[in-house]
Amino acid sequence: MTIYFFKFPLVPTLGGAEFHTLKLAKYFASQGHQIKLLTSDQYLFRLFEKHHLPRRRVFAGWEPTSKWSLLLWPLTWAVARSRLKKIIRAAPADSIFFCQSLTEKLILPSILHSIFSIPYSVIFLEHKIPGRWLTLNPLKFLYLKYANLVQLITVSHFAKQEFVKLGVPEKCIGVIYPSTTPVIARVIPKQSQFTIGILGRLDPEKGALKFLKSVIPGLARNPDWRILIAGEGGEQNKIQRLIGSHNLQNQIIILGFVHNLDEFFSQISVLAYPTLVPESFGLAVLEAMSHGIPVIASNLGAISEIIKHGEDGFLVNGEEEWIKYLGQLETPSVHKKLSAAARLSAQNFSEQKMLQGFEAIIQNR
Repeated sequence: MTIYFFKFPLVPTLGGAEFHTLKLAKYFASQGHQIKLLTSDQYLFRLFEKHHLPRRRVFAGWEPTSKWSLLLWPLTWAVARSRLKKIIRAAPADSIFFCQSLTEKLILPSILHSIFSIPYSVIFLEHKIPGRWLTLNPLKFLYLKYANLVQLITVSHFAKQEFVKLGVPEKCIGVIYPSTTPVIARVIPKQSQFTIGILGRLDPEKGALKFLKSVIPGLARNPDWRILIAGEGGEQNKIQRLIGSHNLQNQIIILGFVHNLDEFFSQISVLAYPTLVPESFGLAVLEAMSHGIPVIASNLGAISEIIKHGEDGFLVNGEEEWIKYLGQLETPSVHKKLSAAARLSAQNFSEQKMLQGFEAIIQNR
């Protein structure tokens, strides 16, 4: 069987979706399937390159998810359609196509069903919930038309309901949770002081800046607290200015992009996940829990499918609750209890379950 992964994003990023795709590709390759990545995403290409998986750079226009790229849709349609047709002509009859960006989702199904009339399997792999890029997109009607013809896979039940609200029939949508690799033993933090970690892009919607503003009073009352920030992004300069204006250079440290997550988790006591917008999942939350790190997170989106409030972490509904729950987790007995529960909960999101879910899809296509 030949499994194709397509991704032609307007703005490439490196995050959970790319590592999720890599994990799927490595598994399918280990099962003897032929893997082919066709992408304009430099980050995903390099991941496949690093792991010696087949990949090819392909330009397919500009993903129609912004005002200016929508204006270029006729050109994108012509370029992408021509290149996708060539790929399909060369594809074996048992091929499966994983579509991850809007461009191929709006073009590939029509090529397969109206031109070739071959029962190829097309899967829309949706790592995100439908935002303005889709809900207000004038091409939404095409997406809904083709979503009726394919299998759509989301990463949470919250995400599934968002696509149902969009107009995708519930029967067409499956849910397969992302996974994390079990950690054998919790590494004892190298620092004895209570350390709060933030992991993710430092963009406005991730909420790091707003979180820091909320906990500054707590840092003043608890000089032994410190915060380690693992990430880069658009708000990094604002965060640096905030740190400087409050003379918190010794308590708040920006690490930049962190390659070794095990090392990062070994240095923190708790992870803060202060997203300001609903998210389809929260892979950083799951990764922390697998290391026995309790998580305090905004109660938005699919986070409540991962964290059980008060049992293995805390869900925040108001700014004043950040310091409250951080204070509770500073208590050794509370931290120990939630740490053990977090590790146990993370086991519900095993790699085996995830891969079995995808294996069932391709076997029953």
